[in-house]
Amino acid sequence: MATEIIITFFKTIFCFVMLSTVYLAIMVKAHSLKAKGNEMLNKYYYKFKYTIIVHVTESFNWTKLLTSLQEQDYQNFNVLFVVSKNAKIPETINLKKYRIFENCILESKLEILDYVVNIIKPDTEAIAYIKGNCVIEKDFISNINNMFNKGFDVTQCNILKSNSSKLHSAKGNFRNLIERKNRVNAGLSSTIAEQGFVIKLSVLKLLDLSPSKFDDDKKLQSNLIMYNNSIGYADSAKLIDNTEVTTTNTSIFHLKQSMLLFYYYYLGLKILCNGINTQNFDKINFGANYMRPPVIVMSLLCVGVLYLTLYVEHSFTFFSFICIITFIMMLFLTFNSKLKQIGSFQTA
Repeated sequence: MATEIIITFFKTIFCFVMLSTVYLAIMVKAHSLKAKGNEMLNKYYYKFKYTIIVHVTESFNWTKLLTSLQEQDYQNFNVLFVVSKNAKIPETINLKKYRIFENCILESKLEILDYVVNIIKPDTEAIAYIKGNCVIEKDFISNINNMFNKGFDVTQCNILKSNSSKLHSAKGNFRNLIERKNRVNAGLSSTIAEQGFVIKLSVLKLLDLSPSKFDDDKKLQSNLIMYNNSIGYADSAKLIDNTEVTTTNTSIFHLKQSMLLFYYYYLGLKILCNGINTQNFDKINFGANYMRPPVIVMSLLCVGVLYLTLYVEHSFTFFSFICIITFIMMLFLTFNSKLKQIGSFQTA
């Protein structure tokens, strides 16, 4: 009896890993599908008015950021600097033409968005959130505006890491390809990242912006999906993140991600159930994607299932080999895709 229970448990894990692997393999090839939101939905090109929130939490190269803002080929925007109490503005930097909220005690992203909604200029139509230690390319806002003219209410930009290791760049490439670019090409919603996302003000005002005890980004995008907002991905709107990636903050990040898995499953199940109830495939897929285990977990499960089946259920070993081979092929397709690299950027 105990043996049968163990075998059933292993088979359940195997099926879960196989389904997740097949899902990722499909999303790898989704770039060949025609995006449903590619056609221009507006009869004329509308120039939205943007407020760019620059959240400053540490010292960085102010000159590069300000230069990238001044060189934008689309100038219908204003900038609000939200400066943390732990950050200082250099005396040599002239910010007279910009609005500044200095010595900010708000650290939560959702709290900042909630505060900004009430103080921005009345003609603002969309809000962009970026962090201080970055540079945006000169066509960043114009490319975001193109996405809004295609009918999206929320758009995520393409974040490029300038100080990443090859492994970190590969992870970024995988995430951009699977969770953003290919999802939008398949007619689904993109996920949003920690920064570089732009939201229409009318949509932002409808959301619950109370800070999350676990993860602001996940709560924000789950709220967007629950409100039936399609999230676009602007591959050509590039933001270069110059944050130094160290062993310490990378380890803390992975620890945090591991602790948040149960929270992600909760959000995913909530969205999945809502999608089934409303017969919304985008929500169903988004919820299922939340519940998909991380790649490292999937790889460990593949190896673990293979090892255990060698001693518990020999007839199941063949299928475990298939699982591992499929998983390896999926990774090979991802990291050796002929698509241009969209997850890393090396500065000279």
